[in-house]
Amino acid sequence: MEKFGIAVCTLNQFSLDFQSNCERIKSSIRDAIKYGAIIRVGPELEITGYGCEDAFFEVDTVLHAWQVVAEIIKCDFKHIIIDLGMPVLKDSSLYNCRILLLNSKILFIRPKMRLANDGNYRESRWFTPWGNSNNFERNVVWFQLPALITSLTGQQFVPFGSDVVLDLVFNEKNEFLNLTPFRIGFEVCEEMWNPESAHIKLFYEKGCHLVCNSSASYWELRKLNRCLKITQTTTSKSGGVYAYSNSIGCDGGRICFAGRSVILLNGEPITMTMSKDNFLNEVQVAVAYINQSDVTSYRQQSNIKVQSHRATASTLLFDSIAGFKNVNDLKSMNDVIINIKGLEINKKGFELQKSNLSMINTRAEEEILIYVSLWLWDYLRRSSMKGFIVPLSGGIDSCSVAILVYCLCTFLEQQISNLSICKAVEHICGQTQIKNATDICKHMLRCCYLATKYSGKDSLERAKNLTRLIGADFREINFNNVYEEIQTLATISKKGLDKVTLSQQNLQARLRMVLTYYLSEGDRLVLATGNVDEALVGYLTKYDCSSADLNPIGSISKHDLREFVHYFKTQFVEEKHKRFIDDILNAVPSAELTGEEQRDEDDIGITYDELSIFGRVRRGDLGCYGPYGMFCKLWEDISNNLLRSSLPNITSPDILAFKVKRFFTLHSRNRHKQTVLTPALHSETYSPDDNRFDHRQFLFNSQWTWQFGQIDEEVEKIKANQ
Repeated sequence: MEKFGIAVCTLNQFSLDFQSNCERIKSSIRDAIKYGAIIRVGPELEITGYGCEDAFFEVDTVLHAWQVVAEIIKCDFKHIIIDLGMPVLKDSSLYNCRILLLNSKILFIRPKMRLANDGNYRESRWFTPWGNSNNFERNVVWFQLPALITSLTGQQFVPFGSDVVLDLVFNEKNEFLNLTPFRIGFEVCEEMWNPESAHIKLFYEKGCHLVCNSSASYWELRKLNRCLKITQTTTSKSGGVYAYSNSIGCDGGRICFAGRSVILLNGEPITMTMSKDNFLNEVQVAVAYINQSDVTSYRQQSNIKVQSHRATASTLLFDSIAGFKNVNDLKSMNDVIINIKGLEINKKGFELQKSNLSMINTRAEEEILIYVSLWLWDYLRRSSMKGFIVPLSGGIDSCSVAILVYCLCTFLEQQISNLSICKAVEHICGQTQIKNATDICKHMLRCCYLATKYSGKDSLERAKNLTRLIGADFREINFNNVYEEIQTLATISKKGLDKVTLSQQNLQARLRMVLTYYLSEGDRLVLATGNVDEALVGYLTKYDCSSADLNPIGSISKHDLREFVHYFKTQFVEEKHKRFIDDILNAVPSAELTGEEQRDEDDIGITYDELSIFGRVRRGDLGCYGPYGMFCKLWEDISNNLLRSSLPNITSPDILAFKVKRFFTLHSRNRHKQTVLTPALHSETYSPDDNRFDHRQFLFNSQWTWQFGQIDEEVEKIKANQ
């Protein structure tokens, strides 16, 4: 029985970089042809890049997208259906669309029906959804192509709409292959996640064998497995092939697209892009070789009765050489089948690609390792800077940032044979002979320890040991004289100088930021080192070392960072050096602004583990609650032993009430700090990023009079019933 290839592509696109985006798309098409695919599925909005945001308002963006389509048409790729993503302007409305090409002609344009508006998504700001629930708008209409496309294809009008499927009739003598046409349907990203998913209708009502989904799904800790489970459900009930194509990397913003394009057959993944050996590659193509009978047999034996006989559809005839034959016969359309005859399967000279499922199950620590490295690398190479600088304190946060940069260097060493990676590394390291990851790290990463009289010897030793281990450039600077000179010049009142005041602590912190930027020498990106838990309650100085160019850990919890550093110790560090990492893991978190004895958790009044849970209850995977709701939920879960092990210090409603009040008091009092947080990689469901994810006022009544009063009443009720 004849098999044919289906290709999904993972592309690392860059918003508004049309030239490079076009080259990556063409490269992926060539790879798909090389591996014998009859269809190539690309990511959502791959031509422009997904993250153009308000640049989608600019008509230039749409024009340049059509110009890229024209360049692809000029390449005259044969006998492969090319599925491209771009914005399309129709009747003064902008649609998020798929453009389907075959043999340098456009088959149809498929607009997105369900727009993503959750999390970091804001699609309804720029795009119009196609159709509506009342079906007042026809599902398929005619679209007049721009003149620059008509001049190449000879086509003036093409179908535009959601209810279009393709029927492929192959130019083959194989009786099994042409027993029935191979039917293909399409959906776009959010439509898979929606309860009324397009693929349900396509598989069950229209009888599609294959549904293609083009996505721009970003990475978030522990989201990968949920995404895979949802893609598995697409075909586990109805049978069929599902081709899911997703972007990867940083296309210019705070998110990192997750990649992991996958092809599933009857509910089981059979191949996937992306592995630890290639995730830095800008173009990744995975091909699965499908036998149409595998779908038919699964449906027959599972007693799945496809209801395609109930559907009524107009048929457009498309010859693989001549194009559409009966366009003039059709005036209006509700459902359309485009019948494609004469498509040839490439059987000569193509290479069979091995199946890859190496990243089917990924631990949270591995996710941090891979996606933070990828985000940092994309930002570094696309900004044309020479490297990074990290202000090291010897604590877990700053050390984890330095470790992440070193991990990036290990991946660069492994993938140095890739020409584009090799050129980028040469830009950073010069023509120096690169022997290993520490050689790269020596050039890429500079660390500085900025001390005052309050800094501890142990923290300095931890910083030194780590930089020796990873090979980073290290600078130790004691700026105590500068700090004291400024105090002498600027102190207004001598009152309270027997202890370190908050103003003095802030002065130390802000001087560190100034010194770090000076040491960057203008050609290194300054990395911030604050975690999500500290940002939530404002345990940072405004415009200290939390102010930088980028923050790779800005929405990662202290708990997850500890787990990551422990993972690094077990996977990357030789036995004789593991004690250096243990010293970091065992160190008590301290800002060391008043001395070595200072303790972060004492200052905050809440432990880091408690902060992580409170953050996820405020907004995240544990709910979305204000002060009173958080207290009620947490006490219920503690009483039912659901969170008792995670919150061992909270043994009474009074303690919980104090901690919840403390959390919201700090959060509201310091909310203004979150408006100026350094751009951080979005990693968590409870990120406090004010600019994209967590939109809230920044002036609160931090007394929370009504809400805290409700908590007090609830505490009394609980105690009365005990």
